[in-house]
Amino acid sequence: MESPVLGTFCPPRELCTYIILARSSGVVTMTLRHYRRELDSVFCILGNSENAITESIAWVLSQCPTFLFTFLHTLTPDMKVGALQVATQSFSGDRGFTDIEIYEDKVVHVIVEAKKGFWLPQENQFRRYLPRFQQTQAPPHGRFLVSMSEATEVYAGLHLPQDVDEVPLKHLSWRQTLRLVGDSYAKTGSFDEKRWLGQLSLFLGGIATMQNQGSNEVFVVVLSRDEILPNSGYTWIDVVEKDGNYFHPVGNGWPAEPPNYVGFRYDGRLQSVHHVESYEVVRNLQARNKNWPATSQETKRSRPPHDPHFVYTLGKPMRPASPIRTGKIFRNGRVKCAIDTLLSGEFDTIADARDASKRRIAELADPTPSGIAE
Repeated sequence: MESPVLGTFCPPRELCTYIILARSSGVVTMTLRHYRRELDSVFCILGNSENAITESIAWVLSQCPTFLFTFLHTLTPDMKVGALQVATQSFSGDRGFTDIEIYEDKVVHVIVEAKKGFWLPQENQFRRYLPRFQQTQAPPHGRFLVSMSEATEVYAGLHLPQDVDEVPLKHLSWRQTLRLVGDSYAKTGSFDEKRWLGQLSLFLGGIATMQNQGSNEVFVVVLSRDEILPNSGYTWIDVVEKDGNYFHPVGNGWPAEPPNYVGFRYDGRLQSVHHVESYEVVRNLQARNKNWPATSQETKRSRPPHDPHFVYTLGKPMRPASPIRTGKIFRNGRVKCAIDTLLSGEFDTIADARDASKRRIAELADPTPSGIAE
């Protein structure tokens, strides 16, 4: 593949100030802060929405030929390209906005759709964009569809087709994208490219884990003494207490991103808080542990395939300093609390800890100091 010549790409407005500073010379060390939070990467200014992620990737693709070359190489190793264009949020007659498009008329056209968390783009969404290949007159061998999200390549392979109307569809997880960034950083000798690749690496590093290591929030759930399978003697509490695991569906009212901590309540009070040491995505829980429920399509033919489940490996239990009762929470209610509100002994109930945690978040979200009128 020949080295591409990049077209013009307009950076997101929030990056303009950084670009000016980055291009100035000097030895002054500066720290970038957004409200009260120190930012690891300039791209953090954009937030962590789907648009923020794809615009950040598109900007670096447009500024770093090595990264663009590496990215295209994952799709086709032998494509000869000349003047490539990189575009984001392109609107067309299909009434849709694509996340990223990379194209050269009559040569190659790549359409990228990204989703936050473990969600995947739907096949009909890709199908909707197929007419765009006609606009650039890309030959059949130069047409590609790309899915991006936190979902692993193995999981995406179970839920996405290999092609849409003979257009190849490839999935890249954020972890794999991060590896492409790292490979590009090692290859390039350009200081400018390394600077942008380094910024993107820091940004995607936080996205790729999807487990905020800096978060002190605890996802508190209720456990039952009921048996999971009839006459097994194995209960929902045993999943945690005996096996050191916990599982729940991905999304659909449950977290779409793994929490940093999980707390467990039963018998009317908080029992323990655990750090989530690691996690995996599982379709059939019973294949993971014979004592767990069966959640594969094959065992529940009367229902649609179950959503994937997170399976957590839990760290050692942390016990509250004093008994903390449930309080005014629905019987099966799930809540989020700052870890110190649960373990310090300051609050008598989980409900009180939840309310205090919400007040903190509200105060942090308002950058206006108390007592100053707008």
